[in-house]
Amino acid sequence: MKVKTLFFAALVVVLTSSCSKKVYFNSQMQETLEVADIPVSGLQFYNDDKIVLKRKLKSATTKVESGTVQLKDGEYIHFLILNKKTPGVCKKMNDDELNIAFESGDGKFLKFKRIKGKDLSREYELILDGPNSSTASPKVIYDGMEYFVHQGKDVRLMVERDDVSKVKVKKDRMKGVKIR
Repeated sequence: MKVKTLFFAALVVVLTSSCSKKVYFNSQMQETLEVADIPVSGLQFYNDDKIVLKRKLKSATTKVESGTVQLKDGEYIHFLILNKKTPGVCKKMNDDELNIAFESGDGKFLKFKRIKGKDLSREYELILDGPNSSTASPKVIYDGMEYFVHQGKDVRLMVERDDVSKVKVKKDRMKGVKIR
């Protein structure tokens, strides 16, 4: 009985993991796209986990374009919530860094950087500024304002598997020319 249960559990894990349509975006994929002359801006990106950003407002009359405002301990707190697997686009790419926008507007992007390592499977992770001296929370700049990362400190970028697997790279080897 236990063997059957274990077998079916393993089968379910294999089937559900192999059917995943999203994969982590990594250095190897980026190189493949560059060789095929396909811009990263043409990919649909996703965050692999929920991100919650928060900042204190000076007053209740402070203009807020998106997110929610809550009154907590006499202070107004602005929360921006980015749900898991929200679609985003690459607005800018520098070396190992991507600016990904999950909503439209200037400055409304999060920065992701290639995780340090030597292998080509290095993934892109949310860039966090150092913790503030009075708190242990890392920060990000979003829409020109400083937010504390309340949730989602280890968020990574994903892409549709089909978008990347459609890329075909053809390599030919030159034979050379000999003098007779």
